[in-house]
Amino acid sequence: MAIETADNWWNVLAINRQDIESLVARFHPGQPDYRTGDPDLPVTASAAEAARRLVAEEIAREHGSGNPVELFNRAVEERDHQTLVTILNRTWFGIPESDACWSLPGFGGLCDLCSEAWVFTQ
Repeated sequence: MAIETADNWWNVLAINRQDIESLVARFHPGQPDYRTGDPDLPVTASAAEAARRLVAEEIAREHGSGNPVELFNRAVEERDHQTLVTILNRTWFGIPESDACWSLPGFGGLCDLCSEAWVFTQ
Protein backbone atom coordinates (compact mmCIF):
# COMPACT_ATOMS: atom_id res chain seq x y z
CA MET A 1 0.00 0.00 0.00
CA ALA A 2 1.37 3.41 -0.95
CA ILE A 3 1.64 5.82 1.95
CA GLU A 4 0.77 9.28 0.71
CA THR A 5 -1.25 10.67 3.62
CA ALA A 6 -1.47 10.36 7.38
CA ASP A 7 -4.62 8.26 6.91
CA ASN A 8 -2.67 5.85 4.68
CA TRP A 9 0.04 5.65 7.35
CA TRP A 10 -2.51 4.74 10.03
CA ASN A 11 -4.05 2.13 7.69
CA VAL A 12 -0.66 0.47 7.12
CA LEU A 13 -0.14 0.42 10.88
CA ALA A 14 -3.59 -1.11 11.44
CA ILE A 15 -2.97 -3.83 8.84
CA ASN A 16 0.44 -4.71 10.32
CA ARG A 17 -0.18 -3.90 13.99
CA GLN A 18 0.09 -7.41 15.43
CA ASP A 19 3.24 -8.26 13.47
CA ILE A 20 4.85 -4.91 14.28
CA GLU A 21 4.01 -5.36 17.96
CA SER A 22 5.87 -8.68 17.77
CA LEU A 23 8.85 -6.92 16.17
CA VAL A 24 8.85 -4.32 18.96
CA ALA A 25 8.75 -7.11 21.56
CA ARG A 26 11.62 -8.98 19.92
CA PHE A 27 13.89 -6.23 18.60
CA HIS A 28 13.38 -2.93 20.42
CA PRO A 29 16.73 -2.26 22.18
CA GLY A 30 14.85 -1.07 25.28
CA GLN A 31 13.49 -4.56 25.95
CA PRO A 32 15.11 -6.09 29.04
CA ASP A 33 15.99 -9.29 27.17
CA TYR A 34 17.20 -7.56 23.98
CA ARG A 35 20.15 -9.25 22.25
CA THR A 36 22.31 -7.46 19.72
CA GLY A 37 22.53 -10.50 17.47
CA ASP A 38 20.04 -13.09 16.36
CA PRO A 39 21.00 -16.57 15.08
CA ASP A 40 17.97 -16.55 12.75
CA LEU A 41 19.25 -13.37 11.08
CA PRO A 42 22.82 -13.90 9.88
CA VAL A 43 24.60 -10.62 9.23
CA THR A 44 25.00 -9.87 5.52
CA ALA A 45 26.50 -6.37 5.81
CA SER A 46 29.17 -6.33 8.51
CA ALA A 47 30.12 -2.63 8.39
CA ALA A 48 26.46 -1.57 8.52
CA GLU A 49 25.90 -4.08 11.33
CA ALA A 50 28.73 -2.55 13.37
CA ALA A 51 27.16 0.90 13.01
CA ARG A 52 23.69 -0.47 13.79
CA ARG A 53 24.94 -2.10 16.98
CA LEU A 54 26.37 1.20 18.20
CA VAL A 55 23.03 2.92 17.64
CA ALA A 56 21.13 0.04 19.29
CA GLU A 57 23.40 0.24 22.34
CA GLU A 58 22.77 3.99 22.58
CA ILE A 59 19.02 3.44 22.30
CA ALA A 60 19.17 0.82 25.08
CA ARG A 61 21.05 3.25 27.36
CA GLU A 62 18.67 6.14 26.65
CA HIS A 63 15.40 4.23 26.66
CA GLY A 64 14.56 4.39 30.34
CA SER A 65 12.22 2.05 32.12
CA GLY A 66 9.03 1.98 30.02
CA ASN A 67 8.10 -1.31 28.38
CA PRO A 68 8.37 -0.71 24.61
CA VAL A 69 5.35 -2.92 23.81
CA GLU A 70 3.17 -1.12 26.34
CA LEU A 71 4.38 2.24 25.02
CA PHE A 72 3.64 1.07 21.46
CA ASN A 73 0.10 -0.04 22.31
CA ARG A 74 -0.66 3.12 24.27
CA ALA A 75 0.62 5.27 21.40
CA VAL A 76 -1.52 3.33 18.91
CA GLU A 77 -4.63 3.77 21.06
CA GLU A 78 -3.92 7.49 21.53
CA ARG A 79 -2.94 7.92 17.86
CA ASP A 80 0.31 9.48 19.05
CA HIS A 81 2.29 9.36 15.82
CA GLN A 82 5.36 11.07 17.28
CA THR A 83 5.82 8.39 19.95
CA LEU A 84 5.05 5.64 17.43
CA VAL A 85 7.61 6.89 14.92
CA THR A 86 10.24 6.94 17.67
CA ILE A 87 9.37 3.40 18.81
CA LEU A 88 9.30 2.09 15.24
CA ASN A 89 12.63 3.66 14.30
CA ARG A 90 14.24 2.32 17.46
CA THR A 91 12.86 -1.12 16.69
CA TRP A 92 14.25 -0.91 13.15
CA PHE A 93 17.69 -0.15 14.60
CA GLY A 94 17.35 -3.23 16.79
CA ILE A 95 17.03 -5.59 13.83
CA PRO A 96 20.33 -7.06 12.58
CA GLU A 97 21.65 -6.11 9.13
CA SER A 98 20.55 -9.29 7.42
CA ASP A 99 18.82 -10.06 4.16
CA ALA A 100 16.74 -12.51 6.19
CA CYS A 101 14.97 -9.65 8.00
CA TRP A 102 12.65 -9.36 4.99
CA SER A 103 11.16 -12.70 5.96
CA LEU A 104 10.04 -11.33 9.33
CA PRO A 105 6.27 -10.78 9.38
CA GLY A 106 5.59 -7.05 9.47
CA PHE A 107 9.12 -5.96 8.55
CA GLY A 108 8.06 -4.42 5.24
CA GLY A 109 5.27 -2.52 6.98
CA LEU A 110 7.70 -1.35 9.65
CA CYS A 111 10.06 -0.02 6.97
CA ASP A 112 7.21 1.73 5.17
CA LEU A 113 6.01 3.39 8.38
CA CYS A 114 9.52 4.55 9.28
CA SER A 115 10.35 5.92 5.84
CA GLU A 116 6.99 7.58 5.24
CA ALA A 117 6.53 9.35 8.58
CA TRP A 118 6.97 12.58 6.59
CA VAL A 119 3.20 12.46 5.97
CA PHE A 120 2.73 14.01 9.41
CA THR A 121 4.61 17.15 8.36
CA GLN A 122 2.13 18.11 5.64
